[in-house]
Amino acid sequence: MKVKFSEKDIESNRRRTANNGLISYLSLKEFNDLINKYFRDSEGDLHCAYSDEVITSRGKNGTLRLEHMIPVSMGGGTILFNCVPAHDMVNGPSEKGDKYLLDWWIESKYFSQERLDRLVRYMLEAYEITFSKKMDFESLGEETKEYIEELEEIDKNKEHYTKTKNRNKKEVKKVVRNEHIYYYFLKDSIEHLKDKKDYEKKLEELEKNNVFKYLDTYDKYFVIFNNYVKNKLGINLSSIIMNCNIIEIVNSIPNCNEERFIEVLDERLNFLNKKINEKTNVTISMESLLISIEKIPKLLTAKVNDMNDKFINNILSNLELCSEDKYRIFIEELKKQISLGNDGIPWNVKIKVNEQEFNAGTYASRIKYGMNKRITK
Repeated sequence: MKVKFSEKDIESNRRRTANNGLISYLSLKEFNDLINKYFRDSEGDLHCAYSDEVITSRGKNGTLRLEHMIPVSMGGGTILFNCVPAHDMVNGPSEKGDKYLLDWWIESKYFSQERLDRLVRYMLEAYEITFSKKMDFESLGEETKEYIEELEEIDKNKEHYTKTKNRNKKEVKKVVRNEHIYYYFLKDSIEHLKDKKDYEKKLEELEKNNVFKYLDTYDKYFVIFNNYVKNKLGINLSSIIMNCNIIEIVNSIPNCNEERFIEVLDERLNFLNKKINEKTNVTISMESLLISIEKIPKLLTAKVNDMNDKFINNILSNLELCSEDKYRIFIEELKKQISLGNDGIPWNVKIKVNEQEFNAGTYASRIKYGMNKRITK
């Protein structure tokens, strides 16, 4: 057998996601057995799930990577149906990185319907294996909680403590299960197949077996929220939907119905947007607010009356600026420097907005070479 994953690979990734309070339950044997079935050829070579490139080496400088299809930054855990082998060249930040897989993959040179079909088959079988043990997301969360507590015990006896030592005890007791993001990703992957075969029936079987809970409510408000984001921003941001716990938003709205859902969402976002822009010397768009959901889970569940100065300041310190806001802020700063009699902004200067900063040179070159279509238009 050529290159393959080791116990150390599994353990380091389980530890990484456990430290983020995410599901961390993966057996080395089950993982190697399943990837051998779908991604290893008759010659014994292991292939990248996305590019089909042969993976030839492992280790720090090797090309083998354990890839989380739903990135850890979006709440994806180390679990059989979220992990695949990937080649280093497609796993890095210049390619897939922390992006929503289908947003990146479908537009890349690596995509093919055949590869997506193989990935969907892999995920469906991974779900069957995982939940054939009479487990559900709640029990996976309990397994992860126990694993985190084991890690803490181990770390107490180490000279160098890991991040786990500093975890808040409340966080350790409550593991974020995020079953909705796994459901959304699997459903979205099937939707992108030209030949869906009987995959939709298999998804229905998972639903009937109560693998994913609250689906009727989730599906209904998912469509409403998706249309709301598209109408509000004029763009489709799958990562926003992925990072939103729609069930929690619905539960935060008394007597919630479709009309009330949109009304309250609009009220909260407009209030937040107004308060945030009152505290900054630049204009922050609604898109920047929405893409920050992953960092600020309570962004859409907090009631307007609870959005005090402390809450607003917390959002400002965690706010993720969208590319369009960065371009606009760069241009405003450029105009300001020219009005002061300067030639422009030095290439290596970092522009700071609240707690976030970005390199001026990066945005100057992107504008010069037209690398952002939305801006250049």
